[in-house]
Amino acid sequence: MALTADSAANAWLARPRVFTRNQITPTVDKLAVRACGSGTMAASPFSPFITHASVPLDHAALIEPITVAVHALSRFGSVSGLNVLVLGAGTIGNLVAQVAVAAGAKKVMPTDISEYKLEKARQCGLNEVVNPEKQDLSKEIMKNFGSNKADLILECVGVQDTINQAIANARKGSTIIVVGVFGDKPRVDLGLVEDRELSLIGTLMYQRNDYARAIEFVSNGKLHLDQMVNTVLRLRIIWMRIKPSNLAGENT
Repeated sequence: MALTADSAANAWLARPRVFTRNQITPTVDKLAVRACGSGTMAASPFSPFITHASVPLDHAALIEPITVAVHALSRFGSVSGLNVLVLGAGTIGNLVAQVAVAAGAKKVMPTDISEYKLEKARQCGLNEVVNPEKQDLSKEIMKNFGSNKADLILECVGVQDTINQAIANARKGSTIIVVGVFGDKPRVDLGLVEDRELSLIGTLMYQRNDYARAIEFVSNGKLHLDQMVNTVLRLRIIWMRIKPSNLAGENT
């Protein structure tokens, strides 16, 4: 089936699973873009759930990555009253930290080597931030969490340095959730994992109930989302750049 740029874009927008606020139609002309690093990531304002009418579209655009954060924390269970260390403060790490706070964590400390990401975390109410390149991470953990260190550690980068930091700084018997996606196979110090009786737990994407909880957090204003949206692009501008060949396979 031959597609023009306009027909391809309309076919993309008209998928039955596309919903937000009051059931969005192809007349929607804005797409929120989130950026928490040197690059940007486009976030569709659509989700498979209808969100509350009071939720702004740019907040609804973030429900999918928020759901990733909700699911990651659900792999551990309740974090109420706990100290949580989040290694990596990009889009997912930032939202993991925010969801932990919204879920009742006692203290949450994000880390990153990017001052931009750390400043973005501060803007989102995450004041206890650490740059491991400029500060001693182990000392900062003791300073902020005390001798018991972190109750839970979430690795949200997917690189060798952060998985090393997670294992090296975990207290005996604690849990590390691996959220980051590794491009290269990491070397893991299983000797320390064994000696300290650590639990390494993986997480990927989300389930239906995670979406529902993410929407609840957003609808109740529990998260700082205005600070997460850098730019709003009009879809008509994006349509001009869509190549029909990229969408042809999705319209058969």
